[in-house]
Amino acid sequence: MANLLLRIQQQDRPAYSQLYGLYRRRLHGYAAQLLHCEQAADDIVQEVFDRIWRYSSSFDAGRMRHPDGWIFQIARNQAMTELARRARLAELDSVDESETSAWHAAPWDDGDHLLDLAALNSARERLPSVYRQVVFLRFQLDLSLQEIAEHLGIPVGTAKTWLRRALIALREQLGVHAPALQDAAH
Repeated sequence: MANLLLRIQQQDRPAYSQLYGLYRRRLHGYAAQLLHCEQAADDIVQEVFDRIWRYSSSFDAGRMRHPDGWIFQIARNQAMTELARRARLAELDSVDESETSAWHAAPWDDGDHLLDLAALNSARERLPSVYRQVVFLRFQLDLSLQEIAEHLGIPVGTAKTWLRRALIALREQLGVHAPALQDAAH
């Protein structure tokens, strides 16, 4: 096994293919066990082999008694990264489009009175640049979160987080309470 990794360090594609044949199923089973998802396990296996190819120079045969431990550590790291990503997405998914629809609805009403558009624009201008961008793209251009993410070259989760933070900041600056806004949206 160490011999295959040493050959891969020399960019030996047949050695890479051989290693893939030897470890693909084992890594898939390992990743599936950690992630409880066959599809995600497939992605992890692909990522592991991509990393083996890219970072083979970091393998030191003299220091490792069990070279397969290096491969499975890569798999574990990738699976843990995926689990952390899922946890972040689950948290972000709790902020759904209905929360932003209250801000999208016109007129802007906090339950007691219409908000002054000048105050709204002033509050928006005080937002950090990235927040102003997502607010503009979402509410002025009516882009979806997916479209915003593509436009800015960021993950959808990041676009969602920035929008949520922008809305919270606007609410605080304007003294608008979220429940009243949510009631106004329905």
